[in-house]
Amino acid sequence: MHWSLAVFTAIKRLKEPITLSPSDGCKAMLNIIADSTDLTTLTSVLDEYCTQHRVFEIGDRDECARRILALFSLGVTSRHALLERMNRVVV
Repeated sequence: MHWSLAVFTAIKRLKEPITLSPSDGCKAMLNIIADSTDLTTLTSVLDEYCTQHRVFEIGDRDECARRILALFSLGVTSRHALLERMNRVVV
């Protein structure tokens, strides 16, 4: 199940904060509260990063999404800061 991409695309329109917590055997569990603005930012970062680094395979995009969510859960919440941190290590 590709929860990372599904989360970004399916719930961008929410008006109330939600908690994201995957349960599909991911390496690490992340519990994240995000509102629609956060989800728009996360989606934008994922799309830009994957386009920039030519990441097209679903599994690879999911891994990028997991890394973005992990950074977000650590307090890296701005689009600029997320892209900067993601670009430190290329997939």
